[in-house]
Amino acid sequence: MKLRHIGNKLIPYLIFLITIGMVVAVSYLKNVEIETSLGYLVLTVLMSGTLVFLLVAETIQKRIRPEVLEHPERFFLGYIFGLVAAVGFSFLPIAGWPFPFIFLYMALNSNVAVGIVAGALLLMITAMFSGGSTIYIFLLVFGSGVFTIIVFQSLDQNFHTFLPTFLSSLVLFVEASVINILNYHDRLTFSIFLIPLLNVFVNCLCMIFTLNIYSQSVVHKYEMKYMELNDQLCPLLISLKEKSIQEYYHAIHTAFFCDRIAGQLGADRFACRAGGFYHHIGLLLGENSWKNIQEICREYDFPPGAMQILEEYTLSKNHIVSKETAILLMSDSIITSIMFLLQNGSDRKLDYDRIIPEIINKRLYSSMLSDSKLTLHDIRVMQKIFLGEKLYYDFLR
Repeated sequence: MKLRHIGNKLIPYLIFLITIGMVVAVSYLKNVEIETSLGYLVLTVLMSGTLVFLLVAETIQKRIRPEVLEHPERFFLGYIFGLVAAVGFSFLPIAGWPFPFIFLYMALNSNVAVGIVAGALLLMITAMFSGGSTIYIFLLVFGSGVFTIIVFQSLDQNFHTFLPTFLSSLVLFVEASVINILNYHDRLTFSIFLIPLLNVFVNCLCMIFTLNIYSQSVVHKYEMKYMELNDQLCPLLISLKEKSIQEYYHAIHTAFFCDRIAGQLGADRFACRAGGFYHHIGLLLGENSWKNIQEICREYDFPPGAMQILEEYTLSKNHIVSKETAILLMSDSIITSIMFLLQNGSDRKLDYDRIIPEIINKRLYSSMLSDSKLTLHDIRVMQKIFLGEKLYYDFLR
């Protein structure tokens, strides 16, 4: 386990060294002039250094999905394959470069920013050794890769991929056809569109294969575990109920709002709901500390996404970044405050139109969420959901 951890830490630096070594080797084998080779080397050092810095920073800041961070070797192996493919693509006609699926693979196994930089680096290597590419061609291919990442960036548990795949293929076909027309300046014939069509076909096959692996290894990998944990009859929740009936109902109500809000904001509903159920689960071992929560999470094999939310909520309450943890914080604050007011004045009719905005504003003004991924639109949606459940609060009495 320790050796694997060390190996994962070395991955960004191995990427840097292997990329530079590949460019130097190919330059030598293709008899590239010394001056040109030095230019290639400087560009490669600059771009690969940027990729390494971004990959390390995004990992430290936990801006990469936990299920992806669990297996960094997938990004590494995919990048090495992409590096070899990038050199191979330089021998193909420019209209036959199937780069969108490479951009997509890099982004799915990291995040949008890392995927764009990694894709751009591999495309740059292909362009350097192709001999016939210009800045316009580079930008056309780069644009199709970025477009593919953008249309696929909102994949969730529903995993609707037909429309993004269609749009990506359409853009690739247009881009490759334009490149062929620019290169040959010939009248429009079917032969001009033959290579773009083959490119789209190959790219679609690779994209479907990539998405299938991603679906099985990331999106749906923990689906059954979440179904078990997010069941109100889960043995762990029953243990909490036996420990404290008040904490049990607090968890049930918090999870209800976490699930509703996460669904509206496009966050991870399964992980967010689990965060609502188990953010006080450490009480089973005494104190609700991260040490106790972590011990229980490991014993019950919690998914990485749920564990990251619980860790951030417990250890970083004054510096919350992820949208899911911010949703948990707001839901917990609303439920805690309303339950307290009801218990200390159950005969009063509470003015939820005043109380709920006050609680939300208090959290916002405390700077706890100043670095979170919540937008003003997200906050308005949350407030609307909280205000729309006035009848639900009667269950808190």
